[in-house]
Amino acid sequence: MSRSRASRHRAIAIGFACLAVSASGLVLHGLYPVRPERPRALTSRELGNITAFGNALGYVRFFHPTDAAVKVNWDAFAVRGIRAVQGATSDDSLAAALTSLFAPISSSVRFARSGSRLPTSITKPAGATHVLFWRHFGVGAPNGATASESNLYRSERVVAPLEEIGRPVAPPSYPPGSAISLPIVPDPSRPAIVNLGGGVSMSMPIALYVQTSYVDEVAPSPSPVLERFRMTDRATRLAAVVLAWSLFQHFYPYFDVVNTDWPAALDTALRSAAMDADGDAFSLTLERLLAALHDGHAFIRASQPPSRPDVRFVAADGHVFVSAIGDSAAASGLRVGDEVIAVDGHPIRTYLAERMSRISGATPQSIRSVALRNLLAGDPGRRARLGILAASGAKRDVGLSRQPKVAVRFKLSPVAELAPGVFYIDLERVTDAAVDSAIPRFQAAKALIFDIRGGAQARLMGFFPHLSDSVLRSPRVMIPVITIPIYQNVGFIENTRTLLPALPRIRARIIFLSGGGVISHSEHTLSMVAGNHLGDIVGEPSAGTNGVVNPFTLLGEYRVFWTGMLALRWDGTQNHGVGVMPSVPVSPTTEGLRAGRDEVLERALSLATTPRR
Repeated sequence: MSRSRASRHRAIAIGFACLAVSASGLVLHGLYPVRPERPRALTSRELGNITAFGNALGYVRFFHPTDAAVKVNWDAFAVRGIRAVQGATSDDSLAAALTSLFAPISSSVRFARSGSRLPTSITKPAGATHVLFWRHFGVGAPNGATASESNLYRSERVVAPLEEIGRPVAPPSYPPGSAISLPIVPDPSRPAIVNLGGGVSMSMPIALYVQTSYVDEVAPSPSPVLERFRMTDRATRLAAVVLAWSLFQHFYPYFDVVNTDWPAALDTALRSAAMDADGDAFSLTLERLLAALHDGHAFIRASQPPSRPDVRFVAADGHVFVSAIGDSAAASGLRVGDEVIAVDGHPIRTYLAERMSRISGATPQSIRSVALRNLLAGDPGRRARLGILAASGAKRDVGLSRQPKVAVRFKLSPVAELAPGVFYIDLERVTDAAVDSAIPRFQAAKALIFDIRGGAQARLMGFFPHLSDSVLRSPRVMIPVITIPIYQNVGFIENTRTLLPALPRIRARIIFLSGGGVISHSEHTLSMVAGNHLGDIVGEPSAGTNGVVNPFTLLGEYRVFWTGMLALRWDGTQNHGVGVMPSVPVSPTTEGLRAGRDEVLERALSLATTPRR
């Protein structure tokens, strides 16, 4: 071999050796380049082993405040950990494998067969003056970083004097007027004793005695540039499941109201991931895991988002109808009012039910709305095939091309005068600036009908003060402040807004059109209307999901979205899984949709043109 070739091979070998070591000094055995592990069903022993590892990972990753834990590349650690523990043949060998894995992070994290003795107390060292612990505002970037992509959410290590143990954590700097309730400073003498599953338990301090009043910022370990996590590898898929599951275990704010069996969801996801053949199959596994959250914000986005045809659907009485189309769909022969009876050769009922089974939603109306919006989402290289039943009773097949961006035709302009003095405003297409500029016209209006069913660009926070002579309050949205695992003793920073009345005063009748797709800031807007009695709400209940999302990136470059805030109604009662109720309930009917009518808007127009009592 020539010297140049030998040098090149030596450089490549050194490069791979560098990839095998993370910034924490942990050797990442089992990472690429190795042969991907093929799909294989989990044995009950393997399931217990991986469950124990996943539980331990979540506790140590988010609540053990050592410098070494911050430096760990948790993506790489999770893959290595799956490979290290899955072959354990007994409770004792599993405890030994976990001890070996976590020892470089901290010797104070102890594992043993359940029923064996574990440390239940830690003696204060001589000279200790302070306590070190994690404080999570929601949770920061979960790959180990201390700052989230959103400035609302972050994770940081905090030092407090020993005399503060058990007391509320000293408040951080937040905008004046924020209502703050605080979690407690955890006790370093009382480690968490956790039954991890798999026949193993753990003792882990969630706070540490220290001799300093400050903590150094420690940079987390990024994934090496050449490192690749492939969804064709079984261990990588299993690692992705435990990384996502353990984050939600400690930080999802709605487990008390969604009534889901989260440990059972882990079992199901792990069994499915072990057998998935590729990334497409694993995406469905992740979707079903998120569906168990019953969170209308929860979904995954792969590196290539799906494309859709230029068509919209609405459902009534178990039937699905075309409600709006674009130029491409019109050219294919599709018409508003057509009933969909099949998709890609599958009966619409079974096809829609399968889609709904892997959609996360807090309410049935939210799940149905998302399923209809994504009914034909898929590969842009493949045409969607619809079986259509026309109003005449004739059946036909229609092929539709999928596009990255779709546009449909609307019957009405974003701002339209439907009758003398009665204005229709489509909040999906109009902006706050457009609404504000129309205020002079609205002063003389009899009624304003705001359509929020398709979502909202406009938030109307600058418009609402013109509708009331009283101070307006927004719904209660709160950032959880967490120092204890499993969402215990949580504090909150409240971001409720107060709006003062403004001139000119608009005295037109206010009507909002609502439906199951009204979610997030659209639902927040609708909640303002209901909570401050600003007008009528016509249609169906909203989605029952409010608050700001907290996205993170998972192995395989999946983007995972979920609700990081606790959002309540204006009076402090539950909103999640309930939504905003209409004051005038109206649901579309089969007859109306087949005729291409918008019965919700028709009812609102009837109210607008009827004198108030």
